[in-house]
Amino acid sequence: MTVFVGRVDDLEAVDALLNQSQQVNIAAAVGLGGVGKTELALQYARIQGDEFPGGVCWVRGVEPLEPQIVQFAQTHLGLTVPEQIENPLAWCCQRWPGEGPVLIVVDDVQDYGPLKALLPTAGRFRVLLTTRRAILPRGQRLELEVLVSEAALELLRNLVAGERVAAELDNARLLCEWVGRLPLGIELVGRHLEQRPELTIAKLLERLQGQRLAAQALKQTHPEMTATLGVAAAFELSWGMLSEEGQRLAGLLGLFAAAAVRWDWVEACGIGLAEEALEDAQAELLGWHLLKRGEAGTYGVHALVREFFCGEAGGTARGRGAAPGVCSGDGGDCEDD
Repeated sequence: MTVFVGRVDDLEAVDALLNQSQQVNIAAAVGLGGVGKTELALQYARIQGDEFPGGVCWVRGVEPLEPQIVQFAQTHLGLTVPEQIENPLAWCCQRWPGEGPVLIVVDDVQDYGPLKALLPTAGRFRVLLTTRRAILPRGQRLELEVLVSEAALELLRNLVAGERVAAELDNARLLCEWVGRLPLGIELVGRHLEQRPELTIAKLLERLQGQRLAAQALKQTHPEMTATLGVAAAFELSWGMLSEEGQRLAGLLGLFAAAAVRWDWVEACGIGLAEEALEDAQAELLGWHLLKRGEAGTYGVHALVREFFCGEAGGTARGRGAAPGVCSGDGGDCEDD
Protein backbone atom coordinates (compact mmCIF):
# COMPACT_ATOMS: atom_id res chain seq x y z
CA MET A 1 0.00 0.00 0.00
CA THR A 2 1.45 3.32 -1.03
CA VAL A 3 -1.27 5.33 0.75
CA PHE A 4 -1.23 5.30 4.54
CA VAL A 5 -3.78 7.25 6.57
CA GLY A 6 -5.43 7.23 9.96
CA ARG A 7 -2.68 5.41 11.84
CA VAL A 8 -0.67 8.15 13.57
CA ASP A 9 -1.79 7.05 17.02
CA ASP A 10 -1.07 3.42 16.17
CA LEU A 11 2.47 4.26 15.06
CA GLU A 12 3.05 6.07 18.34
CA ALA A 13 1.60 3.12 20.27
CA VAL A 14 3.98 0.69 18.56
CA ASP A 15 6.92 2.93 19.38
CA ALA A 16 5.87 3.12 23.02
CA LEU A 17 5.50 -0.66 23.26
CA LEU A 18 8.96 -1.25 21.81
CA ASN A 19 10.62 1.25 24.13
CA GLN A 20 9.10 0.38 27.49
CA SER A 21 12.50 -0.44 28.99
CA GLN A 22 16.15 -0.94 28.15
CA GLN A 23 15.70 -4.68 28.20
CA VAL A 24 14.52 -6.67 25.17
CA ASN A 25 11.11 -5.50 24.06
CA ILE A 26 8.75 -7.65 22.06
CA ALA A 27 5.50 -6.15 20.82
CA ALA A 28 2.77 -7.41 18.52
CA ALA A 29 0.41 -5.64 16.15
CA VAL A 30 -2.59 -7.94 16.10
CA GLY A 31 -5.90 -7.88 14.30
CA LEU A 32 -8.19 -9.17 11.60
CA GLY A 33 -6.75 -10.16 8.22
CA GLY A 34 -6.73 -7.08 5.97
CA VAL A 35 -6.73 -4.54 8.80
CA GLY A 36 -3.25 -3.30 7.86
CA LYS A 37 -0.81 -4.93 10.30
CA THR A 38 1.95 -5.48 7.75
CA GLU A 39 1.57 -1.98 6.34
CA LEU A 40 1.76 -0.53 9.84
CA ALA A 41 5.00 -2.40 10.46
CA LEU A 42 6.42 -1.26 7.11
CA GLN A 43 5.56 2.35 7.80
CA TYR A 44 6.94 2.17 11.33
CA ALA A 45 10.24 0.76 10.05
CA ARG A 46 10.40 3.47 7.39
CA ILE A 47 9.44 6.43 9.58
CA GLN A 48 11.35 5.38 12.69
CA GLY A 49 14.33 3.87 10.89
CA ASP A 50 16.76 6.40 12.39
CA GLU A 51 15.91 5.05 15.85
CA PHE A 52 17.53 1.76 14.86
CA PRO A 53 21.14 2.46 13.87
CA GLY A 54 21.79 -1.27 14.22
CA GLY A 55 19.51 -1.90 11.25
CA VAL A 56 16.07 -3.26 10.44
CA CYS A 57 15.70 -6.97 9.71
CA TRP A 58 12.41 -8.13 8.14
CA VAL A 59 11.52 -11.84 8.22
CA ARG A 60 8.39 -13.89 7.55
CA GLY A 61 6.67 -15.60 10.45
CA VAL A 62 5.38 -18.47 8.30
CA GLU A 63 8.93 -19.55 7.50
CA PRO A 64 11.68 -20.83 9.85
CA LEU A 65 13.11 -17.83 11.70
CA GLU A 66 16.74 -18.85 12.23
CA PRO A 67 17.83 -19.30 8.59
CA GLN A 68 16.19 -16.00 7.59
CA ILE A 69 18.06 -13.97 10.21
CA VAL A 70 21.31 -15.82 9.54
CA GLN A 71 20.93 -15.12 5.82
CA PHE A 72 20.27 -11.44 6.58
CA ALA A 73 23.40 -11.28 8.73
CA GLN A 74 25.53 -12.85 6.01
CA THR A 75 24.07 -10.80 3.14
CA HIS A 76 23.61 -7.38 4.74
CA LEU A 77 25.94 -7.36 7.74
CA GLY A 78 28.94 -9.12 6.25
CA LEU A 79 29.07 -11.82 8.93
CA THR A 80 30.56 -15.19 8.04
CA VAL A 81 28.85 -17.86 10.13
CA PRO A 82 30.98 -20.94 10.92
CA GLU A 83 29.51 -24.07 9.35
CA GLN A 84 29.55 -26.21 12.49
CA ILE A 85 28.30 -23.59 14.93
CA GLU A 86 25.73 -25.03 17.34
CA ASN A 87 23.49 -21.95 17.51
CA PRO A 88 24.03 -19.74 14.45
CA LEU A 89 21.23 -17.33 15.38
CA ALA A 90 22.70 -16.59 18.81
CA TRP A 91 26.15 -16.33 17.24
CA CYS A 92 24.88 -13.68 14.80
CA CYS A 93 23.06 -11.71 17.48
CA GLN A 94 26.13 -11.65 19.71
CA ARG A 95 28.25 -10.29 16.85
CA TRP A 96 25.70 -7.95 15.31
CA PRO A 97 27.80 -5.02 14.10
CA GLY A 98 27.33 -1.37 14.94
CA GLU A 99 25.83 0.18 18.01
CA GLY A 100 22.36 1.07 19.17
CA PRO A 101 18.97 -0.62 18.84
CA VAL A 102 18.11 -3.19 16.17
CA LEU A 103 14.57 -3.73 14.90
CA ILE A 104 13.49 -7.22 13.89
CA VAL A 105 10.05 -7.45 12.28
CA VAL A 106 8.50 -10.91 12.14
CA ASP A 107 5.55 -10.60 9.77
CA ASP A 108 2.50 -12.86 9.82
CA VAL A 109 3.20 -15.00 12.88
CA GLN A 110 0.83 -17.95 13.11
CA ASP A 111 2.42 -20.15 15.77
CA TYR A 112 4.21 -18.18 18.48
CA GLY A 113 5.26 -21.19 20.57
CA PRO A 114 8.23 -22.42 18.52
CA LEU A 115 9.18 -18.84 17.66
CA LYS A 116 9.35 -17.57 21.24
CA ALA A 117 12.49 -19.48 22.21
CA LEU A 118 14.35 -18.28 19.10
CA LEU A 119 13.81 -14.53 19.45
CA PRO A 120 16.95 -12.61 20.47
CA THR A 121 17.05 -11.50 24.09
CA ALA A 122 19.98 -9.06 24.07
CA GLY A 123 18.99 -5.59 25.24
CA ARG A 124 19.64 -3.80 21.93
CA PHE A 125 17.04 -5.81 20.03
CA ARG A 126 13.44 -4.70 19.52
CA VAL A 127 11.08 -7.29 18.03
CA LEU A 128 7.80 -6.38 16.35
CA LEU A 129 5.43 -9.19 15.43
CA THR A 130 2.42 -8.92 13.16
CA THR A 131 -0.21 -11.58 13.65
CA ARG A 132 -3.91 -12.33 13.49
CA ARG A 133 -3.75 -14.09 16.84
CA ALA A 134 -4.03 -12.46 20.25
CA ILE A 135 -0.52 -13.42 21.38
CA LEU A 136 1.59 -11.69 24.04
CA PRO A 137 0.10 -10.06 27.16
CA ARG A 138 -2.15 -7.01 26.67
CA GLY A 139 0.64 -4.67 27.75
CA GLN A 140 2.78 -5.88 24.82
CA ARG A 141 0.28 -5.86 21.98
CA LEU A 142 -1.60 -3.32 19.91
CA GLU A 143 -5.09 -4.38 18.84
CA LEU A 144 -5.41 -2.81 15.42
CA GLU A 145 -8.95 -1.68 14.56
CA VAL A 146 -10.59 -0.77 11.26
CA LEU A 147 -10.32 2.85 10.17
CA VAL A 148 -12.62 5.51 11.55
CA SER A 149 -15.11 6.89 9.01
CA GLU A 150 -13.18 10.00 7.99
CA ALA A 151 -9.89 8.14 7.65
CA ALA A 152 -11.61 5.50 5.50
CA LEU A 153 -12.98 8.22 3.22
CA GLU A 154 -9.56 9.90 3.08
CA LEU A 155 -7.96 6.63 2.01
CA LEU A 156 -10.54 6.28 -0.77
CA ARG A 157 -9.92 9.88 -1.88
CA ASN A 158 -6.18 9.20 -2.10
CA LEU A 159 -6.77 6.21 -4.35
CA VAL A 160 -9.49 7.63 -6.60
CA ALA A 161 -9.52 11.05 -8.26
CA GLY A 162 -10.81 13.45 -5.62
CA GLU A 163 -13.46 14.96 -7.87
CA ARG A 164 -15.06 11.53 -8.41
CA VAL A 165 -15.44 11.04 -4.67
CA ALA A 166 -16.74 14.58 -4.22
CA ALA A 167 -19.30 14.04 -6.98
CA GLU A 168 -20.66 10.93 -5.26
CA LEU A 169 -19.83 11.70 -1.64
CA ASP A 170 -22.82 9.88 -0.13
CA ASN A 171 -22.14 6.77 -2.19
CA ALA A 172 -18.44 6.98 -1.30
CA ARG A 173 -19.33 6.92 2.38
CA LEU A 174 -21.68 3.98 1.77
CA LEU A 175 -18.91 2.16 -0.08
CA CYS A 176 -16.51 2.59 2.84
CA GLU A 177 -19.16 1.30 5.23
CA TRP A 178 -20.04 -1.63 2.97
CA VAL A 179 -16.48 -2.92 3.24
CA GLY A 180 -16.57 -2.28 6.97
CA ARG A 181 -13.84 0.39 6.76
CA LEU A 182 -11.33 -2.44 6.38
CA PRO A 183 -8.15 -0.99 4.81
CA LEU A 184 -7.74 -3.96 2.45
CA GLY A 185 -11.33 -3.64 1.24
CA ILE A 186 -11.05 0.11 0.70
CA GLU A 187 -7.77 -0.20 -1.18
CA LEU A 188 -9.14 -2.96 -3.42
CA VAL A 189 -12.28 -1.05 -4.39
CA GLY A 190 -10.33 2.21 -4.66
CA ARG A 191 -7.81 0.79 -7.10
CA HIS A 192 -10.63 -0.93 -8.99
CA LEU A 193 -12.31 2.46 -9.48
CA GLU A 194 -9.04 4.19 -10.36
CA GLN A 195 -8.45 1.74 -13.20
CA ARG A 196 -12.00 2.26 -14.51
CA PRO A 197 -12.58 6.03 -14.89
CA GLU A 198 -16.09 5.55 -16.32
CA LEU A 199 -17.29 3.32 -13.48
CA THR A 200 -19.40 5.20 -10.96
CA ILE A 201 -19.25 4.51 -7.25
CA ALA A 202 -23.00 3.86 -7.33
CA LYS A 203 -22.55 1.17 -9.97
CA LEU A 204 -19.73 -0.46 -8.03
CA LEU A 205 -21.90 -0.51 -4.91
CA GLU A 206 -24.64 -2.20 -6.92
CA ARG A 207 -22.20 -4.87 -8.09
CA LEU A 208 -20.89 -5.48 -4.59
CA GLN A 209 -24.40 -5.84 -3.20
CA GLY A 210 -25.18 -8.39 -5.88
CA GLN A 211 -21.93 -10.34 -6.11
CA ARG A 212 -20.70 -9.97 -2.50
CA LEU A 213 -17.19 -11.30 -1.92
CA ALA A 214 -17.13 -12.86 -5.38
CA ALA A 215 -16.98 -9.38 -6.93
CA GLN A 216 -13.82 -8.76 -8.95
CA ALA A 217 -13.29 -5.49 -7.06
CA LEU A 218 -12.65 -7.45 -3.86
CA LYS A 219 -10.46 -10.12 -5.46
CA GLN A 220 -8.03 -8.41 -7.83
CA THR A 221 -4.94 -6.94 -6.16
CA HIS A 222 -2.56 -4.37 -7.62
CA PRO A 223 1.25 -4.47 -7.96
CA GLU A 224 1.62 -1.40 -5.72
CA MET A 225 -0.31 -2.99 -2.88
CA THR A 226 1.38 -4.50 0.13
CA ALA A 227 -1.34 -7.16 0.28
CA THR A 228 -1.18 -9.98 -2.25
CA LEU A 229 -4.59 -11.53 -1.51
CA GLY A 230 -8.15 -10.44 -2.02
CA VAL A 231 -10.61 -10.25 0.87
CA ALA A 232 -12.00 -13.79 0.75
CA ALA A 233 -8.55 -15.30 0.25
CA ALA A 234 -7.22 -13.34 3.24
CA PHE A 235 -10.04 -14.63 5.44
CA GLU A 236 -9.52 -18.16 4.13
CA LEU A 237 -6.11 -18.22 5.82
CA SER A 238 -7.71 -17.66 9.21
CA TRP A 239 -10.54 -20.09 8.44
CA GLY A 240 -8.03 -22.83 7.70
CA MET A 241 -6.49 -22.43 11.16
CA LEU A 242 -9.79 -23.00 12.98
CA SER A 243 -10.81 -26.26 14.58
CA GLU A 244 -13.93 -28.07 13.38
CA GLU A 245 -15.80 -26.60 16.36
CA GLY A 246 -14.57 -23.10 15.53
CA GLN A 247 -15.70 -23.47 11.92
CA ARG A 248 -19.07 -24.75 13.06
CA LEU A 249 -19.60 -21.73 15.29
CA ALA A 250 -18.41 -19.40 12.52
CA GLY A 251 -20.92 -20.95 10.15
CA LEU A 252 -23.71 -20.26 12.59
CA LEU A 253 -22.62 -16.66 13.11
CA GLY A 254 -22.76 -16.17 9.34
CA LEU A 255 -26.49 -16.87 9.47
CA PHE A 256 -27.27 -14.05 11.88
CA ALA A 257 -28.33 -10.62 10.70
CA ALA A 258 -25.67 -7.92 10.38
CA ALA A 259 -26.11 -6.58 13.91
CA ALA A 260 -24.78 -7.11 17.40
CA VAL A 261 -25.51 -10.64 18.59
CA ARG A 262 -26.41 -11.60 22.14
CA TRP A 263 -24.60 -14.75 23.16
CA ASP A 264 -27.71 -16.34 24.62
CA TRP A 265 -29.14 -16.25 21.09
CA VAL A 266 -26.16 -18.30 19.90
CA GLU A 267 -26.55 -20.76 22.77
CA ALA A 268 -30.29 -21.06 22.08
CA CYS A 269 -29.69 -22.09 18.47
CA GLY A 270 -27.59 -25.09 19.39
CA ILE A 271 -24.97 -26.46 17.02
CA GLY A 272 -24.27 -29.79 18.65
CA LEU A 273 -21.51 -28.55 20.95
CA ALA A 274 -21.35 -29.02 24.71
CA GLU A 275 -21.14 -25.89 26.85
CA GLU A 276 -17.36 -25.98 27.29
CA ALA A 277 -16.78 -26.84 23.62
CA LEU A 278 -18.86 -23.81 22.62
CA GLU A 279 -16.81 -21.65 25.00
CA ASP A 280 -13.61 -22.97 23.43
CA ALA A 281 -14.91 -22.21 19.94
CA GLN A 282 -15.85 -18.70 21.02
CA ALA A 283 -12.37 -18.15 22.48
CA GLU A 284 -10.84 -19.43 19.25
CA LEU A 285 -12.74 -16.96 17.08
CA LEU A 286 -11.92 -14.13 19.49
CA GLY A 287 -8.25 -15.12 19.44
CA TRP A 288 -8.14 -14.98 15.62
CA HIS A 289 -10.04 -11.65 15.61
CA LEU A 290 -12.94 -13.17 13.69
CA LEU A 291 -15.29 -12.25 16.52
CA LYS A 292 -15.30 -9.18 18.73
CA ARG A 293 -16.78 -8.52 22.15
CA GLY A 294 -19.27 -5.70 22.29
CA GLU A 295 -21.19 -4.11 25.14
CA ALA A 296 -23.67 -5.72 27.51
CA GLY A 297 -22.89 -9.30 26.58
CA THR A 298 -23.11 -8.79 22.81
CA TYR A 299 -20.69 -9.88 20.12
CA GLY A 300 -20.00 -8.60 16.64
CA VAL A 301 -18.61 -9.96 13.39
CA HIS A 302 -17.03 -7.61 10.86
CA ALA A 303 -19.27 -7.03 7.84
CA LEU A 304 -16.95 -8.74 5.36
CA VAL A 305 -16.13 -11.58 7.75
CA ARG A 306 -19.85 -12.21 8.10
CA GLU A 307 -20.11 -12.27 4.29
CA PHE A 308 -17.33 -14.84 4.25
CA PHE A 309 -18.93 -16.95 6.98
CA CYS A 310 -22.30 -16.75 5.25
CA GLY A 311 -21.05 -17.52 1.76
CA GLU A 312 -18.22 -19.95 2.43
CA ALA A 313 -19.24 -21.60 5.69
CA GLY A 314 -22.96 -20.96 6.08
CA GLY A 315 -23.81 -24.62 5.72
CA THR A 316 -21.33 -25.74 8.35
CA ALA A 317 -23.57 -24.87 11.30
CA ARG A 318 -26.19 -27.34 10.15
CA GLY A 319 -24.07 -29.76 8.19
CA ARG A 320 -22.30 -31.07 11.29
CA GLY A 321 -25.05 -31.73 13.70
CA ALA A 322 -26.73 -28.39 14.41
CA ALA A 323 -30.44 -28.23 14.89
CA PRO A 324 -32.27 -27.41 11.64
CA GLY A 325 -33.27 -23.80 11.26
CA VAL A 326 -31.83 -20.35 10.84
CA CYS A 327 -31.13 -17.95 13.68
CA SER A 328 -32.56 -14.51 13.23
CA GLY A 329 -30.64 -11.53 14.55
CA ASP A 330 -33.72 -9.69 15.83
CA GLY A 331 -35.10 -12.06 18.40
CA GLY A 332 -32.63 -14.83 18.97
CA ASP A 333 -35.04 -17.67 18.18
CA CYS A 334 -34.29 -20.48 15.78
CA GLU A 335 -36.75 -20.53 12.93
CA ASP A 336 -37.46 -23.28 10.45
CA ASP A 337 -36.39 -22.61 6.84
